[in-house]
Amino acid sequence: MPNPPGNPQRKATPAPASMRSTATTSAQSTGAYVRGGVLVVRDGASLPDRCIRCKAPAADGRVTKRFAYNEDESGPGMGTFVPIVGRLFWITWLFNRLNTREYLTVSYCICTKHRTIKWLAIAAMTIGMIAGTIATVMGFANSGKSPANPRGEIDSTTIIIGVLIFFAAALCGLAISGLKVASGTTNVAELTGAGKPFLESLPKFSKTAAMPRY
Repeated sequence: MPNPPGNPQRKATPAPASMRSTATTSAQSTGAYVRGGVLVVRDGASLPDRCIRCKAPAADGRVTKRFAYNEDESGPGMGTFVPIVGRLFWITWLFNRLNTREYLTVSYCICTKHRTIKWLAIAAMTIGMIAGTIATVMGFANSGKSPANPRGEIDSTTIIIGVLIFFAAALCGLAISGLKVASGTTNVAELTGAGKPFLESLPKFSKTAAMPRY
């Protein structure tokens, strides 16, 4: 139908790129929201195509991980301290944990930067702990009497250096941390380890809202 005089046809304005990106990301994501600074997910959740640490685009770094946890994380109790019978308490508790084990699968993304940091931290931790162990053993080996050490003095310097290298390498494990289960119930779990920028991009918990599918 032709436009009446004085009423020119308006052209449709495309949505901003940021809105189109958000819509695409939302359409590809499901089953997660933020509650009290932790990530709440359901089994089979597929998180947005952004790094869980820094929110950078990371569609090429998608991984799928299966988490295992128990609803009841309490220990075996004081019964384990009872002589003889305590072993039975512990075995019963262990079998109960295995029988009530819950599993949950989540798909998420990690950017190239944080994948690189993770593998560098693993390499540094492995090499450092091995080097620290070798140095410590060498320190004890050099502590006995020998032509080079007639008084049999303890090689404390080498031992201390070895111990320091070992624990410094162990601290590299802090850079390896990823998503971990804080608590959970059947098919739903609270995960820690996601970065603040990523958490701020997800829906917040609402008592009246169901688990989102967006």
